[in-house]
Amino acid sequence: AAAKGRLLETMQQQDLAVLNADDPVCAEYARRTRARVQMFSSRGENDAWLSGEKLMLHGRLLMEAGEIPIRGRHNVENVLAAAIAAAGAGLLHEQIAAGVRTFHAVEHRLEFVRNIRGVDFYNDSKATSVDATLKAIDAFPGNLWVILGGKDKGLDYSALRDPLTAKARAVILIGAAAGKIAAQLDGAVPLIDAKTMDQAVARAYTQAQAGDTVLLAPACASFDQFRSFEHRGEVFKQLVWGLGDRR
Repeated sequence: AAAKGRLLETMQQQDLAVLNADDPVCAEYARRTRARVQMFSSRGENDAWLSGEKLMLHGRLLMEAGEIPIRGRHNVENVLAAAIAAAGAGLLHEQIAAGVRTFHAVEHRLEFVRNIRGVDFYNDSKATSVDATLKAIDAFPGNLWVILGGKDKGLDYSALRDPLTAKARAVILIGAAAGKIAAQLDGAVPLIDAKTMDQAVARAYTQAQAGDTVLLAPACASFDQFRSFEHRGEVFKQLVWGLGDRR
């Protein structure tokens, strides 16, 4: 946050700063920069904002939230911010909306892998913190099989209890942090000890039903079993693509 604040302090009057009106820290940033400030919000009217399920930009409809091809309320906020920046660069509403509709998810960030017999598999290996995993869970209506675990970063996983109780059929645990996570989630959701990624994918595949979603959102670093979060995501995708269509 401090580094971002220093960047804003170096901006000049001809520059455009795009800030989150819902974040109190950004209000302080706005006072510290000489740049033109435009704000986005998912809670109330601003330069860009979410009105129900409609994305508004400079007082006009940009697009419907359902047209965004990537999941997650946080990605709606990302689109609002990007729309302000794109408009500042001279793009029209129609051009911005067309660009959003054809956007493909970045690898390992709520990335859709495939559907097998009605079960969706999503790779969010970049979710290496509890906050990132909470956002991933929030992106789905329910019926989740969530793969958690890896190298512990000293985090408190108890914040996951209520969202998992509400949305998850089970949590599948892997890696060095499995024991700690199990202790902090005990009683909130069924827990399956899979230890490794291949076991986790196999257990999810055999138990998930049509309409369910298998979500890799580990809330941990990857370095106990993988070279990086990218490597972890690639292994997950390879395992999913290696599954047969029959169980």
